Amino acid sequence: MKKIIMLFAIWFASMSAAAAAVYVDGMGAYTGAGDAKNQFGFGFGAGLSITDNVNVLARGIMNSVTKNANDPNETRYYYNMIMGAVEYAYGFKEVPLLWTSSAGVGMGMVRVQLDIVDNEFSDNGICIAGWTGLTYVATQHVAPFIQVGYHKSFFNSDFKGENISGFQFLAGVRITLLGGNRAIGGGY
Repeated sequence: MKKIIMLFAIWFASMSAAAAAVYVDGMGAYTGAGDAKNQFGFGFGAGLSITDNVNVLARGIMNSVTKNANDPNETRYYYNMIMGAVEYAYGFKEVPLLWTSSAGVGMGMVRVQLDIVDNEFSDNGICIAGWTGLTYVATQHVAPFIQVGYHKSFFNSDFKGENISGFQFLAGVRITLLGGNRAIGGGY
């Protein structure tokens, strides 16, 4: 019975992956993190198209900033997000643009190092976010994008009651590994 279930799972996974576009994202990020300051960072993602307009993706974004650098009061802020998200992409018929909107939920991690010594505070919690933006379908496998959004994290320990939320700006490129960004005869 276990062999039959395993064979069925492999067959189903290969059939759905064969019809889906599989992609990876690389991006730069500017994140307003409220009490954890505004931070610059980068991120990576991976996704799979479920239909022509709906994608599921995993996204990780790492941010940091240093205040009062090379000073006895130097403070380092770190804010990371790891999320699963659902994305809807609306395709314009006459131009190679997609308007994407996505919502995600996952884990937010914040860490603050004070005075570059042992004064460190950190916390993990639930994070939610939403983004919207434009994707330019440059080729079947390359699509630069820009997105703006909002995120909020909820913590229960060192950062309980702190405001770790704010605006987020992402700029990056999506590389499609299997399938295509849009049908070749997509009408543009």
